[in-house]
Parts: sequence; structure tokens; C-alpha cells
Amino acid sequence: MDPHFMSNLSRLGPVKVDHHMRTFQPAMANQIQHIYEARLQSELEARSPQTPRNHLLAATLEDLLEERKISRTQEQVTDLAKRYNIDVARLENLARFVNTPNVDPESVVKTVDDDGTERVTMKTIWVDPPVPHTSSNTV
Repeated sequence: MDPHFMSNLSRLGPVKVDHHMRTFQPAMANQIQHIYEARLQSELEARSPQTPRNHLLAATLEDLLEERKISRTQEQVTDLAKRYNIDVARLENLARFVNTPNVDPESVVKTVDDDGTERVTMKTIWVDPPVPHTSSNTV
């Protein structure tokens, strides 16, 4: 009924179908379903008045890792894990791979550009708590 629409359609020409397209992968549907279920579970946990064991918000995890750095004894690390409702083994395993940034004070360099802009650059270091069997490594 619309002459402009019909004119545009005839200019486009016939539809081209790619017969080599891959079909929908059920594995992808399973991944999407898993993501959906994980998000739903996360929302339910967030609404709960009690935090589930071994689940922390990012900000809480940051606080936990910062407090872990100043723990002097294994008992302090154990008490810290209890306070944050996380297994000590889970905390230690997590802390092997995740940490909060610390600045190496010896690496701080201040420079001033020609236009007067001051820049400060520094390196970060990995800091473990001073409990037995741990060490500090530069990242």
C-alpha cells in the first residue's frame, strides 16, 4: 500500500540466505542459563539477612585482605576468617591469587611537566601478613 516502502524493498532486492550459517549451539544456551542462575542466586543471597559462608562483597573482600596483611599470628588470621564468615583454607587459597594494592615507598617518583602538571608514578608490591611461612613478593 505504501509506494515508498515498496520502492525501497525493490531496490534492496531479494533476500540472500547464507546456507553455511551454524545452527544455534545448545552448549551456549547452557552457559547462558548458568549465568542467569548464578545472577539469580547472587540476588537472593544479597537480599538475605545472613551472609552465606564463603561469599563476600567486593568491598568486604578488600577490608578482609587489608586486615589480613596486619595479622601477626595464625590465630589472628583464623579469628579474621571467623569474623568474615569464610573458611581459613578458602581465605589462604584466595589470598594466594588476590590482594589489595600497596605502594612500594622506594619507587615513588614525582615529575613536573613543562606546563606545570605534576605526575606521581609508583610501583605496587604484594604484601602478605607477617605470619610464619609467608613472604612479600614484588608484583
